[in-house]
Amino acid sequence: MAAEGGAAPTPQSSSNPPSADLAWAHDIVVDMARRKVQCKYCNRVLSGGVWRLKQHLAGIKGEVALCSRVSAEVRIQFCQYMKEKETSKANISRRRQEIREELSAPPRKSVDLP
Repeated sequence: MAAEGGAAPTPQSSSNPPSADLAWAHDIVVDMARRKVQCKYCNRVLSGGVWRLKQHLAGIKGEVALCSRVSAEVRIQFCQYMKEKETSKANISRRRQEIREELSAPPRKSVDLP
């Protein structure tokens, strides 16, 4: 039944990307519940969701096979994204450590002013 004054809301299918992340333009969602995506360039199905797709497109060795058909422009774009993300995480970790050190330091002696 349609809602009054407009169309009925459409339920989100498992093929709809959950965010506006740039990587969603480069994959096809195979199974959102199991975090499986398919690369639009080489058709490889990857487990681990969009993060693994980003590694695949950036050509980061180790956790996932590299995409052999992605353009140099897209590869560079995702390499830059991954480096920025790594730097951002390092900055957050460093700030958290500073806060922990401040909290674990002995309390400062208070001085009463007249």
